[in-house]
Amino acid sequence: ASPAADTAAPLLVAGAVFELTGPDGVREVPGDAFFIGRRQTARKPEEILTSIRLPLIPEHTGETYIKVGRRSAMEVAIVGLAVRLTMDPAGTVERARVAVCSVAPKPFRAVEVEAILQGSMLDEAAVAEAGAALAAAASPIDDSRASAAYRLRILPGVLAKGVRIAASRAIEGGAS
Repeated sequence: ASPAADTAAPLLVAGAVFELTGPDGVREVPGDAFFIGRRQTARKPEEILTSIRLPLIPEHTGETYIKVGRRSAMEVAIVGLAVRLTMDPAGTVERARVAVCSVAPKPFRAVEVEAILQGSMLDEAAVAEAGAALAAAASPIDDSRASAAYRLRILPGVLAKGVRIAASRAIEGGAS
């Protein structure tokens, strides 16, 4: 549940369901409700995480995770962004899912950004609007890795890159 957890954003865009088992039985928590705060999850003290379920990837869907850090390995993300796009044959976004980490007290899905991208042809104006919405939804902090201002400044560009990669993978022929 670290705000910078690399796996959190991809799990959120994938629609992960977290299965928690405790004395009262098994409880399923959707990803959007699992991360509740800085280093906090919806898991109760007496529960353990017993599985994470991921739905199948729809056809004509591409996804990516982009991690911005000072080094390429063993680095806590300055910004982490996951994008999943399902495209129709004409190149219109049928479904968009975007999640980020390291830019707020918890990893989160950017539903406002998703709404802007859905139905678009990913033209420059739509991607720019989505980037501005992503920066507006973020609430990063200054820390030893980067300033909040830097994180906000790079978010639109990271989103644009993620959208290009996910769209390319979706168009190349299905789930990737």
